[in-house]
Amino acid sequence: MRFLIALLALTLLPVINLKAEASRYLRSTPVLELAAAHLRILQRGDIITAYRLTSSDFKDATPLCEFTEMVAAMPQLKSFQGISLSSLSFEPGEAVWQGILLDKYGLPMLTVTYSVVLQDKSWRVQAMSAIPYTAPQDTIVVEPTTPKCTKKDYLRHS
Repeated sequence: MRFLIALLALTLLPVINLKAEASRYLRSTPVLELAAAHLRILQRGDIITAYRLTSSDFKDATPLCEFTEMVAAMPQLKSFQGISLSSLSFEPGEAVWQGILLDKYGLPMLTVTYSVVLQDKSWRVQAMSAIPYTAPQDTIVVEPTTPKCTKKDYLRHS
């Protein structure tokens, strides 16, 4: 009987947190969609559409020609193959999304940060930065190598 009560409690625990999780998901979905859409639009090279997704403050501070130069200076924005979400934080009317762009091998290449604001009931890009990815200090990166010995060497040492 105790086993059934414990099993029931463990089963209902996720349901208790479901409302909070659903609320967080619904709040984060438009921000995640905006960041992913903006990156895909930049990847296609559609600078005008990407610029339209920015806030009025961004447009006031960054003319289209400057935005075009900024994007051209980051060729990785055209060659990435995947996006990995690192963090997402919210304040009233604004959010910060940070992710990592992955190359064709699934390896990190750029850390991208989006600051987005709620403007006229739509999320808009307020700021964007992209810097080359650097592994955390406690990460060991092993580069693939080509074996230096031949089959003849292998047979000699066996």
